[in-house]
This record gives sequence, structure tokens and C-alpha cells, in this order.
Amino acid sequence: MPADDPRLPLLNQVGITLHARLNGSSTLDWQPPPGRQDAKAQATLDTAHRGIEQTLLGVLKLWAPLVNGSIAESFGEDNFVLAQSENSYPLRSQDKQHALTERFDRNLLLTQYISTESGGAIPQTTAPETDQETRVAFEYAPVSQARDRAQPIPVKLAIEIPNVVTMNFALDTCSQEPDGVQ
Repeated sequence: MPADDPRLPLLNQVGITLHARLNGSSTLDWQPPPGRQDAKAQATLDTAHRGIEQTLLGVLKLWAPLVNGSIAESFGEDNFVLAQSENSYPLRSQDKQHALTERFDRNLLLTQYISTESGGAIPQTTAPETDQETRVAFEYAPVSQARDRAQPIPVKLAIEIPNVVTMNFALDTCSQEPDGVQ
């Protein structure tokens, strides 16, 4: 969405609470702006709510197994390549329908992934016969835990589905709980 889009002031008033859980049961709470909206504004909010929720929960559904390593195990030894660059470790894997590139920093934090689905549709507006790529990048910051041990968790999230949508999220007031990140 361009910076001068007239819908942005309305959408910037929405509060989103994202509950990221490593077990895959992530949820999103949507807090619309206060007051009654006209029909056009309400339609904009409803469409944005569905799209943002679908996208964020889809990203988190893949993020959890990437973070805990189970996705790499699912491809098998013959279907992935791990390399080392100056500042990161790229991991490439694929099966018959998916290609995945993950990039981990020197501390083994997942900083980016690019997922390509062949013949599938990530957003529902995509024709099923085309490949669809999703690019996701993470920035981390340490969050202190009860035992005074700082754990890095995502604080910025950038999602791009080329020729469809680009979304940037700042994750503030983050906390880490026993069952995941909020």
C-alpha cells in the first residue's frame, strides 16, 4: 500500500495483538478503532483484518518449525543444502511442491525465509497454476525473562508477496511466555 493511500489513517488506528506459539496454535486479536465506522470504512477494516490475519498466521505456521528445526528434518537429507557465507548460514530445501530458502545469522537466529509453492495459492487471489513466492524477514531483540536471561525474539517482521502485497510490522511490548511469544 503506498504511503499516501487514503485508507492508511484508518488502518493505523487498528491494534493488533499477535500470540506466536511454537506449537502452531498462534492467534491474532484485532482491535478496530473506537467509534462507529461508515460502511466503506467497515468494509476496508474487514478486508484488512482477514488479509492480515491470514498472512500473519500463515507466516507463523511456517516460522515455528523453521525455528525449532523440524521443517529441515521433514525434507530428508537428500533434499537440502546448507552453506556458509560471511555473515550467515543459508539453507535451501525442496520437495515436489515447495522450495524453501532459510537464512540464519551467526547466532543461528532465523533472519529470513523465502518460500515458493508450485501450483498453489498462498493468498487466495493467486491463480493456482502459478508459483507463488513469499519473502519474510525478521529482526530480533533480547527480551528479559524471569530468570534474568535475555532471549532474542522477533521485534520487526517484513512480509512480501511479490506483485500482491508488502507488509511491515513493528512488534512492540513483546514478552516471552512458557508456551510461546506474545
